Amino acid sequence: MSMPGLRFSHVAFRVADIQQSLRWYKDVFGAELVCHVEAVGPKPEYYYAEFRHGQMIEFFTGGQDAPERAVNASGFEHLSLIVDDIQAALAHLQATGATIVRPYFEGRAMQKIVYVGDPDGNIIELMEIPPDSPIYRA
Repeated sequence: MSMPGLRFSHVAFRVADIQQSLRWYKDVFGAELVCHVEAVGPKPEYYYAEFRHGQMIEFFTGGQDAPERAVNASGFEHLSLIVDDIQAALAHLQATGATIVRPYFEGRAMQKIVYVGDPDGNIIELMEIPPDSPIYRA
């Protein structure tokens, strides 16, 4: 049994340059700033940017020196965003100059995928899921 009303809210990244990150997520994904909270004592400054209603990314300031990750390291792998048209998304990525870290390919579940890296090296997967894919949900 799941928790009543459980749903995804956001993912959080610590970033090196908040203005660069906010600009990049707006230019590449259309994410709009919806909240900025100043640091108070030991509590850090943070921002929320929204992709769509209720779908957000949170940014903490002060990021530095991202650790090197081994190929098979446990932990965060990537953030995945669904798009309606992967080819249109790819053209948009190219037009914005986003860094494509893994070019377009088709996944084993028939999804269409491309990976980009944000200014801090976080990996974002863009995925079109066709109706005949076993992971498609209307």
